[in-house]
Amino acid sequence: MLNLNLNSTYISRGPVGPSPTPVPVVDFSASTTGPTAGDSVTFTDLSTNTPTSWQWEFPGGTPTGSTSQNPTVTYSATGSYNVSLSAGNTGGTGSLTKTNYITVTAPACASPLISTANLEAYYKFDGNVNDSSGNGRTGTEYGSPTYVAGKFGQAVDLDGSTQYVSIPNYQYLQPQTTGTSWSMSTWIKYDVVAVHTIFDTFTYAPPYQGVRFRVNHSPTSILVSVGADNLSFTKPTSSAGTWYHFAATMSANTVKLYWDGTLLGTLTWSSPETVYRAGVAPEIGRAPNGTSYLNGQIDDYSIWRRALSGTDVATLASNCPLTS
Repeated sequence: MLNLNLNSTYISRGPVGPSPTPVPVVDFSASTTGPTAGDSVTFTDLSTNTPTSWQWEFPGGTPTGSTSQNPTVTYSATGSYNVSLSAGNTGGTGSLTKTNYITVTAPACASPLISTANLEAYYKFDGNVNDSSGNGRTGTEYGSPTYVAGKFGQAVDLDGSTQYVSIPNYQYLQPQTTGTSWSMSTWIKYDVVAVHTIFDTFTYAPPYQGVRFRVNHSPTSILVSVGADNLSFTKPTSSAGTWYHFAATMSANTVKLYWDGTLLGTLTWSSPETVYRAGVAPEIGRAPNGTSYLNGQIDDYSIWRRALSGTDVATLASNCPLTS
């Protein structure tokens, strides 16, 4: 008889380890993909596999990035913008970019936004330096500036070294001598933190004449020169890449400056002053002596032969152009 003795041996391979953590599969949604300028959008992380860290990128938004899981972002300028999210855990990081995911449109706006009484010049900078006030005061480009997506429609883009806009030498486009009223309003977005000239007709040598408005250094202040007087206004800290509204009003020997619709202060200068500089065309984005330029964009620029009220300025600082 055949006797088979079969022995089997079990060899232990040791404990079985945990499965690797799967990398997040990234997805997200927005509370709206079609906000109007000035609206906020809340983004919701929909990623699977339990991410524990997030890095969002919001070009065109404020803030431009976030590490929150579900951040809220404000878009101030019209246009289409990408949104990107990278989500990570111990297994790794996944990423997703949605191209042109957010499309910002202009809000429904009154036209005109405020009374246009005594409006002397209005430059929309929608691909040109035409005067939209009806007064025919077309500007002149220097240095071949370009036009880019602006606060409303397009804006003129100045390089900070050679490009600026000159507007006609007409007395009501400059502040007058003591006893008259004058205002200007504009949106600016600078590309770098520097000195940025907004409006200038100054002589820079005795006898000092004219006026200038300049966002100064850090920039945490605005310098106003009226004749021989230099006036300084402290302003909130601001950053490159963001649109800000700037306005100035002058009446008698008093000047008021506004930033984003808020009054920065009221100062007076010595009397009398020669504010109007005869024979000189005012310059937007450059000092006439070539020492300071605006490096960035400027949009919806208006000049008035009256002192705008605080309510007028606050309305102009809303997310609407003076006229559509």
